[in-house]
Amino acid sequence: MDRPSPKTLVLIQTDPMKSHRAVEALRIALGLGSHNEGRDISVVLCGRAPYLLSEDAGDIVDGEILEKHIPVFIEWGTPFFITMDSETPHHYIRRRDEAYQRGRNSQCIGISRPGSRLLIGMCR
Repeated sequence: MDRPSPKTLVLIQTDPMKSHRAVEALRIALGLGSHNEGRDISVVLCGRAPYLLSEDAGDIVDGEILEKHIPVFIEWGTPFFITMDSETPHHYIRRRDEAYQRGRNSQCIGISRPGSRLLIGMCR
């Protein structure tokens, strides 16, 4: 009998317009989710990190890499949670599902369940 794989929550706090680390965190999330098409991955965006989902990636460090990764998350239907106190772009990348959700910090962290992995990295 196969054991269910643990859920992984990736928390990104880095400003993607000042550091490559925000895009790198998404690349890591992509790798972690690649074994099952992202079914076990959730991404929480804090601070200015929601700009990773902006329609215009021109000001984002490593934006050309981001533009390759975002379509995979969209195809997988990976949920993105945006904390209430985050700064957000005016126009998000369009998705056919409602995978962008806003919540308080505690709600976003609360989506992690026992037996889950919490990856907090690439911070500031």
